Amino acid sequence: DPLWSRGLGDVYKRQVKDHLVTELGDVMWYCAQAAMALDERLAEVIFRNTVKLASRYPEGEFSIKRSEERKEGDR
Repeated sequence: DPLWSRGLGDVYKRQVKDHLVTELGDVMWYCAQAAMALDERLAEVIFRNTVKLASRYPEGEFSIKRSEERKEGDR
């Protein structure tokens, strides 16, 4: 069986990933509900967040320092 030939670690990783994807779906549902309650399109929420993060991390990579030491007005 090719499933077992990859080792139990791979099976475990796939199960964890599948579970996380399911949970992420739940998070997305709540985000969509919140956007609808605010009468905002989810695409607009994502766009605004992308612009905010691009300004905070201009190199395109997360930085603990930039995350903790934000510029004035950066929420």
